[in-house]
Amino acid sequence: MLRSKIFSAIENAKTPSGQPFLGGKVPAVYLALEERIVQEANRLKQENSAYPIIHERRMKQLAHDLTGKVGAEKLTKEKMAQAVCFLHEAGVLLHYDDAQSNLSDLYFLDPEWLCSMMAKIVAHREINGFLHDGVMETSQVEHLFASERNRFPPKFIKRYLRLLERFGIVLSHEKDGKPYLLIPSMLPTKRQIPHCHGFGTRRIVRHYQMPYIPLGFMARLIARLYLFADSMLEGKPEKTIWRSGVHMHWPLVAYCIIEVSEVGNGGGQKDKPVA
Repeated sequence: MLRSKIFSAIENAKTPSGQPFLGGKVPAVYLALEERIVQEANRLKQENSAYPIIHERRMKQLAHDLTGKVGAEKLTKEKMAQAVCFLHEAGVLLHYDDAQSNLSDLYFLDPEWLCSMMAKIVAHREINGFLHDGVMETSQVEHLFASERNRFPPKFIKRYLRLLERFGIVLSHEKDGKPYLLIPSMLPTKRQIPHCHGFGTRRIVRHYQMPYIPLGFMARLIARLYLFADSMLEGKPEKTIWRSGVHMHWPLVAYCIIEVSEVGNGGGQKDKPVA
């Protein structure tokens, strides 16, 4: 049943231009560009000091070299964008058209290499020395790549962090004028709520029941609250965060707890998340 639904969804899927994915013809210039990119990636791998990253100028040069080969037509700016989009979806390269994050100029020719570099921030064995409850100073990131200088260019670290933010792996914020990174997957798993004095029994509780919690939803919610809590009420609150919740306390003024929990279906069995 599920397999049939998946096949039906793929069969009915269409490209942005309205053409079906299955059975559609791939322009010869796309395949020629793919071959040229693979050659470029192999060339960079053979140079120990090189990285599988090229800039837009080099990408245009690779595309220009195709003119007249295997019947390949000249790639206009629009057609080149379509070709890059196709190769991105095919896993040949990775490119993110995000000018605001200064990523549009970069083309990653080895997706596996980029994924391994992105995993460093959470999988590096030395990261625990820089982390405190899932938060680390942004300046410490460069130290994680001290032994990777021949594999990762230090000049790309700022854009590397923006790429991590794009996928919700890290979230940047400032504290006392210093830039910090919040790493949701490295937050404590245990619920941490200190006792708040002076509020009696007055409280308001709201439950939002959802069929499911979207991937990354809680991490982004925690980060937004963590960032904007300072402007919610007068004075800065004491903040405590863990993987599924956040606690904010304005001494003698108010406190707030937001977390994801599970509710039972009447028989004690947990089935639906509540925020």
